[in-house]
Amino acid sequence: MGKTSRFGPLLGVVFAVLLFLAANVGSTPDTDKPAKWADFYSKHSNQVQVLVSAYLFILAGLALLGFLCVLRTRMDGKMPAFAFVSGAVAAGGLCITGGLYGGVAGDILFGNTHVVPSAELADYLTSTAFGVFLASSMLPLAFSLLSLGMAAIRTRVLSLWIGWFAVVTGVVTLFSVLWLPLVVLLAFLLVVGVALTVQKPKESAATPAGAV
Repeated sequence: MGKTSRFGPLLGVVFAVLLFLAANVGSTPDTDKPAKWADFYSKHSNQVQVLVSAYLFILAGLALLGFLCVLRTRMDGKMPAFAFVSGAVAAGGLCITGGLYGGVAGDILFGNTHVVPSAELADYLTSTAFGVFLASSMLPLAFSLLSLGMAAIRTRVLSLWIGWFAVVTGVVTLFSVLWLPLVVLLAFLLVVGVALTVQKPKESAATPAGAV
């Protein structure tokens, strides 16, 4: 079995924390009225909050990719390629979400003019970021968890309860347009990240006869 740091699975916990913060640090107007958007982005504090949230989405994507690498090593080659690729797509989707979500705030803070862009553009980018988050992050992550969970149940390379937990979480994550599925996902990441840190990795094969 390949070796990873004992604390490598805690990347799942890091991912959960970053994703939670990214979704809650910044809060853009829930309206398509131009005046509301213009007023929102005219405030420096709002610009900073949205940009911080954008960076947290990107960091969450990187943490997810690291967690997938740890899981692949822990599963000793029994993690389906589809599970890893789908998870990697989800990680990339989170990075794109952050880029779109923080585009307007970044342009204001780091641009040469420091002028608030059109409210229509701000509304469009934010709406697009949410769509990317659902379609390019949560949906692939749901398929990744389903594939990973079924492989874990079949091979028993991870604890059986982790496999079933992954399957249930994958099914629930398909409905991430609601907040409850995200709560279940965060719970899965926190519990499994800690459990894999505490548990000793299972050996994939017996020690060869005559080995010292």
